[in-house]
Amino acid sequence: MGSFFNLYLIHTGGAPQRARLRLQDGFRARGYDLLPGNADGERRMQLYASARQAWGALVPDSPEAAGPDEARQLTRELGAPVIYAANMDSDALVLYLTDGERAEDLCIGDGEAYGIFPETGPGALWNDLLKTNANRAAFRAILSREYVFSEEALNDLAPLLGGLPDLGAIPLDGGVDDCETRPYCSFNLGHRESGTPFRMKSGAPPAFVDQRHVGHDVNANPFSVRCESCGGEGRGVVVEFRAVNYDPDALEMPFATAFHFGLRKELFKESLSTDEKTLHERCGFRAVPERCSFEDGSRGWIARFPEVPILRGVNPAHPQFVHSRGMKERFSSCFCVYAAICGDAFPVVRDAPIGFPERFRLLNERTRIRCYPMENSDGATELEIGLVQYGDFNIAVVEGNCSWNWPEPMPEPYGLRHGKTLAELEAALLAQHEWRN
Repeated sequence: MGSFFNLYLIHTGGAPQRARLRLQDGFRARGYDLLPGNADGERRMQLYASARQAWGALVPDSPEAAGPDEARQLTRELGAPVIYAANMDSDALVLYLTDGERAEDLCIGDGEAYGIFPETGPGALWNDLLKTNANRAAFRAILSREYVFSEEALNDLAPLLGGLPDLGAIPLDGGVDDCETRPYCSFNLGHRESGTPFRMKSGAPPAFVDQRHVGHDVNANPFSVRCESCGGEGRGVVVEFRAVNYDPDALEMPFATAFHFGLRKELFKESLSTDEKTLHERCGFRAVPERCSFEDGSRGWIARFPEVPILRGVNPAHPQFVHSRGMKERFSSCFCVYAAICGDAFPVVRDAPIGFPERFRLLNERTRIRCYPMENSDGATELEIGLVQYGDFNIAVVEGNCSWNWPEPMPEPYGLRHGKTLAELEAALLAQHEWRN
């Protein structure tokens, strides 16, 4: 199994103490308190740096909160370049260099297998960083080299930058236990409440986090849409499915199901022995989609869930909204809508379920999905996806029932293994998603 990690390489210039002080000031300016190491914080980050190396490694314990946006923020706080590094199962290494305003990204390894397509490639920022023509030539050689483990490219890059910490000797999950290499310093970050409340006021209109920026390109049919609350409490949800470049009248959408993760969490609090049938009955909501013509002239389906409760969400203006605390709370108040479009309209993928070829990222036949509270149509989450089917998976509707065929062995985790009725298809669809775990 390969290595996954997300971290920041920060230019310290061999002065880790100065970097530590600037990081502390930056975290405080974001609304964090610096807590003692044994306190229960919201987020932890470890800095590995020394006077012998020009660059240090800032390793977060919550990689889901790390990314290019925070890299730009760190650059402005440090007054020095930052490289956001993301490694994908030792197959692909993404390097995102920023000076706070400009940015250049590149990928070493098989990025296409993970849907990674750098927007810029190396340019003026990398040239300035590498300083000499010899270093630039060596860097080009690194980019063209085939690595067995993509993270090994950082070992070759280290001397060109003036030295990096030995990433093979530090825990890349942000922890420090059972590790001989100790961090230069640790940041245990807790949130300091300010004038911006963490939770939306209960009287605010219900709304969902807009997913148009997430970059959903491809989804597997049957498919799901996640709705995270970022508004007040409410009840009732509408989901629109608009066909783009295919004829929905020749296809069927036999069901749509909403399963509420937030209610599931509350139900588990009541009893640890709650069985899955009870979970589904008390957290699941079903709708029969209706064919619909929309105001823009498109056609598709619309599903209404008048009983789905919308829980109070996280305030989008709060600094923790996109970090670990906010993401955890958004997940606890969200639900997923599951649906299937039955027929042979979508292309078949016969390779592994992880990593789509470029041709599937640019599918012409797409489905535009809009999910919004009945009380607030402006508080919608929207995304547009191309649908694919794995292997020989085909769905057909015969006298109101669904049947399908899977080849063996089936790619995991899409385990639609058996069943012929509509109810069995729906149950199998739910089984393949996270709510059982």
